[in-house]
Amino acid sequence: MPPTRTHALSPSSLSSPCTTVALVTLAMTSMKSKPGVPSQTRRSQFERAQNEALDESAEWRMKYDEEVQRSGKYLQELVRVREELEKKIEETEKSKSDLAVLQKEKQSLHKRTESLLHELQSVKMKCHI
Repeated sequence: MPPTRTHALSPSSLSSPCTTVALVTLAMTSMKSKPGVPSQTRRSQFERAQNEALDESAEWRMKYDEEVQRSGKYLQELVRVREELEKKIEETEKSKSDLAVLQKEKQSLHKRTESLLHELQSVKMKCHI
């Protein structure tokens, strides 16, 4: 007589999609080892286990599809945000270059104003003499 195997299933092992398939296989092997179980009972137990496996597989597929859809939305949002960020960076760089031009123009106008003030002072001095 072959040694009997005991299968310990932890709650965490029941969460994988392969677990139901393992349970179906386990059920089939345990049914084969019971000589007094009628074949119709074994067949209905197998069909029930197989249906449970198919249901679990469908649930996992639905979870996968939902995750793919959610990931797609996140990717679209990421692309949109990245494009906006690149646009803002371009605008910032343009603003910086515009600012540099304006600062140079301000310095030039400031020098010109100083020059005109000195010229005005000298004209006033000549008028008072």
